[in-house]
Amino acid sequence: MTSNSPDSTHRIVVGVDGSPGSKKALTWAMNQPRLTGATVEAITGRTGGPR
Repeated sequence: MTSNSPDSTHRIVVGVDGSPGSKKALTWAMNQPRLTGATVEAITGRTGGPR
């Protein structure tokens, strides 16, 4: 049995840095909730000191 309601116990975390691979990963991740009911968290980061 599947459900289209968000499932707070299942999440997909994807790192996004602007690279082609991370864009593909984000696209894949954003399609998963309708299939699995999971939530998606996109994580970004930067290097370097304060601006």
